[in-house]
Order: sequence, then structure tokens, then C-alpha cells
Amino acid sequence: MRLWYSAPRQPGRLTTSMRATLITALLVHVIVASPASAQRQKRPELIQLVGDLKHYQGMVAAYREGNDDVVAELLGWDQARLESAVRAINSVLDPNRPWSPEFLRSGALLQTAAMLQCLETGADDRMLVHFGLAADQLRQGSTALAPFAAKYYYAISRLFRSLNSIQTAESVLDVARRAIPSDPLILYDSGTIEELYATGWYSEPPRSARSARDTEPLRWIIKKRSEHLAHAHDLLQQSVAGTRDALARLHFGRVLMMQLSDREALEILTSVVRDTADRATKYLALSFIGGVHERAGRAADAISAYRAAVDCFPQGQAAYVALSELLQASGQVDDARAVLRELLKPGVERHEPLSWYFLEPRFVARERIDAIFADGRR
Repeated sequence: MRLWYSAPRQPGRLTTSMRATLITALLVHVIVASPASAQRQKRPELIQLVGDLKHYQGMVAAYREGNDDVVAELLGWDQARLESAVRAINSVLDPNRPWSPEFLRSGALLQTAAMLQCLETGADDRMLVHFGLAADQLRQGSTALAPFAAKYYYAISRLFRSLNSIQTAESVLDVARRAIPSDPLILYDSGTIEELYATGWYSEPPRSARSARDTEPLRWIIKKRSEHLAHAHDLLQQSVAGTRDALARLHFGRVLMMQLSDREALEILTSVVRDTADRATKYLALSFIGGVHERAGRAADAISAYRAAVDCFPQGQAAYVALSELLQASGQVDDARAVLRELLKPGVERHEPLSWYFLEPRFVARERIDAIFADGRR
């Protein structure tokens, strides 16, 4: 028994059902064939990428063993090839997956070694490429590399700050806050840059706003200073909440001082004096305490704080000058003169802690970088 009826077919003609079937077949062919064709076209690129991934891990392995020649080899790779290989780590194309956190850490340091060579030669664009790829590998290490990553970003930021490249340091910290947003060390360093921007000598108006007849430059400075102070306050407050680090509290106390929050500033700065064993840090805290008292008209308290700063760190300079000025203003001229004579005594090598409060010496920043390599390369 026939279960359906078919009309007689006419030679050379397609029925509606046949036409639908053919269209469907053509669509299937197009959908299936196009990716296959694209894959055939991309196959050499994929083979190249897999080969680069193998080679790159070999370079990292060699670097871990102490072979510095691979840094020059890495610098010979063009940017597109390098970025493709590093960003394909742990992907389905990576024959070496999964990478251990230790290997990712060493890969980040290989990129950093290349970055430092670019810094020396002035290849700034390529330098930032290597830093970005180092950050990519640290992010892949996730929480396992978070403690190392915090020290790493801090060391790189401080290196650029020692070179007075403040904006580059700020960019490094922007990357760090996206990767480890609640780390106290990164929050601390970010806050100190905002504090730096809020400090008078760094708060310069744009050239277009400068005018001897206009108050706009002053308004610009006041506005930007208030914004930077607010940002510094928030970042340092978060940092202090997560750590008892004396330097974080020192900077937070000074920011509170600049915001005229004298009571809170004195509490924080007094805790630094009480808790820290570092004489330079204690000297700075005592100097800031003296400044708070002096501004409030408490001359005796200010003199006491400045004297304590001088006794704590006799090699300094600023506390001597502040003490002498205040003694003279208080009518104690002979004492003021004696303080200056002590400051000018020959044969004393002076080291003013305020000189590194924002921009530490280059050798200190470089020692921190060396420690990062010693810790993370092996």
C-alpha cells in the first residue's frame, strides 16, 4: 500500500521538496566547508604558533638555568610573534600546558629582563610590550603568584620613580591594582604617588592656564591638590587597614596633616614613632609632628618634636633648620644660633631622609629589582 501520493515528475524540473532539499544541502556544505577552508588557510600559522610555544618554554627553561643569552634571542622576536606566543600559553594549542606557577613566574622575569634592556636603550614602546607580557604571565599564575606579584609590581614602580618617570610608575600600579586590587603594598605605593601629586612643588598648572592677571592657575592647583589628597587618603587608609607597615602609616599621617586633620594625624604619626625601629622613619614622623604643632601655634610642643628628630637622626638637615627658625621666632636667638652651628659643623656627612620620602635613590630601587630576580628566577 502506498502511504503517500507523488505527482508525476516532469523532466528537467525540480519539485518544491527537491528544491528545498538541495538548498539545505548547499547551506550545510557552505556552513561546514567554510571553517574547514579557513582552517586550511590558517594551518601554517597554527603550526608556527605551536612551534613558538615550544620554543618559548625552552627559552624560559634555559633562563631558569642561568642562561642570559635567551634575553637577546627574545628581543629578536617581532612584537606580533611574541604576543601571540605568550598569550596562547595554557590554551588548547599549547603543547606544554599546564604551566606551573614557578614557570609562569620565570617567564615574567624573562620578559622583565628584556624590558630592562629596552629601558637602557631607550626603546620605550617595546619596553612596555615586555612589561605587559610579564603581567599577563603573572595573572595566569592567579592566587599562587599574588604575593610575588605584589613585590614585583612594587619593585618595577619604584624603579621608574627612582628615574623620575612618575607617570610610567603610575601606569605600572594601574595594572597592579587590576590584578591584585586589595594588596596593601600596591595600595600604599599608589597612595604615595597621589600624595606626591598633591605636594606643592609638583602641583603645577597647565601652561595654557598660567596668567599673571588671572587667578585660574591658583584655582587649578587647589582643585587638583584636593582631588589628589582625597585619592591618597582613600588608598593609604585601605593600605593601613591591611598592614601595620610603618611607612604606610607615615605617609597616611602626612596626608591627614595636609588635610588639616591634626588630631588624627598626630595619633598616626605618634604610633609610627612608638613602633618603628628605623631611625630615618622615626625622624620623619617627629618632623611632621613638629609641623602640626607649629601650625597650631604650640611652639613648645613643636620645639620638643624637632629636638627629638635631631637627636634621633643627627645626620639630617631639615629638622635643624625648622628648629632654629622656631627658636628664633620664640626669642631664643642664642639657642637658634647654636642649632645652626651644629648643622654646619665640618666633617659630618649629611643624609636628609626627606630626600627619599618620594623618590628613593636609584641604587635602592635597583637592589630591590635584583632581589626580585634572585627570588623568582630559580
